[in-house]
Amino acid sequence: MARPSERQCVQALKIRLQEDLRQFDTADLTVTLGTEVWLSYARELMGYGEPVQNPENNQYRLDLVVFDVAAGGRTRIPRVAIEFKLDTVTGNDAIAYNEKARNYRIIYPYLRCWLLVLNWGSSSLAARLVRAAPDLAHIGVLEDLQPTEDELLEMVANLGEEIEGSRRLQALLLENRKCDKTMYRFLRRRLVFG
Repeated sequence: MARPSERQCVQALKIRLQEDLRQFDTADLTVTLGTEVWLSYARELMGYGEPVQNPENNQYRLDLVVFDVAAGGRTRIPRVAIEFKLDTVTGNDAIAYNEKARNYRIIYPYLRCWLLVLNWGSSSLAARLVRAAPDLAHIGVLEDLQPTEDELLEMVANLGEEIEGSRRLQALLLENRKCDKTMYRFLRRRLVFG
């Protein structure tokens, strides 16, 4: 049997995650996943007028994106963007993914960006990845091409925290001028080792 490609691994993981992430649905939002998603990282305005003239939309393709879909299904809000690598990742890869994450957050300041390396083996997370990608919310390495049941449970829990954090950050950013806004006094970006 031929070894699965990165695309096949991501698709298999999407199927495993989709049902487990339903627990994070709300009355107004449904969590869904998309593979090979094009997401804007810049909008360049070529001129002003009624309406704005010729917005140029620049996009990168992402391996897997966790979306909230608003009631009615017309609005998809990206919550977590995940890039995958198989077997190895270079410092240059990490730098590129870090830059993509920084660019995405210009358009979606509440977006959480991850890098997952599949089939890493039993080695620990490489320090060069952490140094090269400080803007990624999550960097992980899985021993095999698919997560174990324990790794999957941890991934679902982590994704749930990221979805909730993204929702709260979006609310903070978009509702900060409302009279009945939720009052926040602290914003802490967690650093977790596992």
